[in-house]
Amino acid sequence: MSDNVYGINGEFRRPTPREIGAFIRDCRERMGLKRLALAAEVGISEKTLERAESGEGVSEDSCRRIAVALGLKPESFTDEMFIPSATSAEEFRQNELRLRQELERTHFVASVHEFRSARDVLALFGTQAFLGDGSNVADEHLQQFTALKVSMSEWNDLALDIPETESLAAAEVVLKDMRTLEALGYVLKGSVVERYVTGGPFQVGQALWRCSLVVAFKKPKGTKDTTPSEAWLPKEMLTDFGMRLVGNQ
Repeated sequence: MSDNVYGINGEFRRPTPREIGAFIRDCRERMGLKRLALAAEVGISEKTLERAESGEGVSEDSCRRIAVALGLKPESFTDEMFIPSATSAEEFRQNELRLRQELERTHFVASVHEFRSARDVLALFGTQAFLGDGSNVADEHLQQFTALKVSMSEWNDLALDIPETESLAAAEVVLKDMRTLEALGYVLKGSVVERYVTGGPFQVGQALWRCSLVVAFKKPKGTKDTTPSEAWLPKEMLTDFGMRLVGNQ
């Protein structure tokens, strides 16, 4: 007897390696990422990612890390879900489109850039909230990243009440903390997000807050920076008072 629960137009089951691979490839291309860049962010070899995208299958741990790098829940590729039946190539493509649309329904894209000087950090001060994504930070480095988040949040709150020269000095201190974290094997990027939603992500008449965003990516091997220039933020995190953080705490 099968453990699958079948419906009229689909079944409740885990996605197949082929379905996972197609979705990974489509998400990566939709985000404008090269395979090498995504593999570096996930912490796997490009060959492993290539196997995943071709439908050969990879370990559950790799599936979870790939899902997180794409802005999805870790269990997105490993838990059971309702999957419509595909009896033709066209239906299979329609299923891929449905999965892609689901990602766009629950996430939005924010452009991010490196912090080259204290003025880049200063541009993030004075917004209504601060978001810090440490989902790629190793456990042994979370203390440093948490300290950076606290410092950014505090100076962000004070920026409108102190002289610009003092804010610039604070930005230089924060930039030094960023460089310390980067020396541990990360690339820090960020920007100001203009569409932080209060009152719930799918309600009419939502308030939009300006938010400072800092994302830590794993530093790629080699001299070329292949980390993403965009970050996918889950819409459901954008609620209430603006101090909710993106990614793992």
